[in-house]
Amino acid sequence: MLSKVLGRTAVVAACVGLSVTLTTGTAAASTSQARGAVTWLAAQAHDDGGFGDAGLTADAIFAFVSADAGSQYTAAAVEFLSDRSVLDGYIGTAEAGFRAPQTAKILLAAQAAGADVTDFGGVNLEAALRGLEGTDGRFSGVLAQQLSVLVLARSDQGVSSAAVDALAGMQCDDGGYSWSTTGGACTGDVDFTAYALAGLLAAGEGVASERALNWLESVQGESGGFTAGFPGAPENSNSTGLAAGALASGGRQAAADKAVAFVLSLQQGCDAPADEQGGIAYDASGFQPGNAIMATAQSVTGLTGEFLDTLDFSDDTAELPGLDCGSETTPPRVRRPTPPAARWLSCRSPVPP
Repeated sequence: MLSKVLGRTAVVAACVGLSVTLTTGTAAASTSQARGAVTWLAAQAHDDGGFGDAGLTADAIFAFVSADAGSQYTAAAVEFLSDRSVLDGYIGTAEAGFRAPQTAKILLAAQAAGADVTDFGGVNLEAALRGLEGTDGRFSGVLAQQLSVLVLARSDQGVSSAAVDALAGMQCDDGGYSWSTTGGACTGDVDFTAYALAGLLAAGEGVASERALNWLESVQGESGGFTAGFPGAPENSNSTGLAAGALASGGRQAAADKAVAFVLSLQQGCDAPADEQGGIAYDASGFQPGNAIMATAQSVTGLTGEFLDTLDFSDDTAELPGLDCGSETTPPRVRRPTPPAARWLSCRSPVPP
């Protein structure tokens, strides 16, 4: 999130998660659990269609589209993001300057939802982002490079080879990606590497992406989980969900399945309170609703096989089936007042919050 990465807060509420063992070939089962997760996520929506701020609202769109469910919530979230009071405060303006990572993230949300990227709240998001690319193909930082390559590779016009080469050149010697814009003697970070892979794979790059996939597999825990890149970080659902999606997109299905199983071990099952069922805890210490919103949203794209590079709204439905707990009911809608201003999130993520 540019220069504002915050450490994830400790999850202290004790709650029993749903333990699920996933093996290769059980994608349908994890997709079902993903739809249970977005059913819980839908209940966290604010009255204005957003999820508290622009970045988290974009994450929610990725989750709904990846799960092919809750299309009405996707539409409401798009309407929230396209409000100029929200949009300008997040991506900037033509007059004051656009922010590359934030602009790329909203462009990805618009692409995923099938919105008009050339007239999103009156802003041509694609043109705004392309205008930030340097003559050497560089955007302003690693995160900007990763997300920009991803969304431009998904566009009709495509991404420049210079931008892809610049992203490949930011790879650490160990094969991962970090904050470094020069690559070399840096230490890979799971979240950054997953986002880099989304861009590299979308652009069809085969060398740096293979090294990044190898690095991801090398740092995966015995449990299948991944840790975030800060001291003392636990294995967590955010990083693991992102890694699972990148591994699956890169053809590393066995490692992806292990990661999915770890994420699902943190999902609140049918024994949990009704207003928690389907939600995904940040880590094994317990379920905390505040952290669980981001944890759930960022985990879902790793559960379905529809990662950031392949998000597609065309087969989405309004259905929100919830977990299969022997009941047709879904978690109750929690009406949350819209906050007066955007807030930073407590969960660490390299993507703009």
